[in-house]
Amino acid sequence: MAELGGIAGGAVGAVVGSGEAASEALAAPATDRPDLVLLDVNLPGIDGIETAARIDRLARPVRGVLTSTTAASDLPADVFDGGVSGFVPKSELSPDSVGELLAG
Repeated sequence: MAELGGIAGGAVGAVVGSGEAASEALAAPATDRPDLVLLDVNLPGIDGIETAARIDRLARPVRGVLTSTTAASDLPADVFDGGVSGFVPKSELSPDSVGELLAG
């Protein structure tokens, strides 16, 4: 899952696109112009961590937020070094939780 969203006044706004694979998330900044990309850690093919790093290197980088059923403690130690703005467990995933993460 990759969802693309907008942010207005610190709150997460409308979903402007979604996809099932990294290729769709990588094309999004140029076509959909989202403010953030919500990425599943376990995307098929290129995982969400690598996808976020690649998005961060684009001409118009977008904040990447990871989500997963995997615990944050099980993610690589350097996960926040390359394009990942934060992590929200799927059990806590909501517009409010993503907005709080981005505002804080």
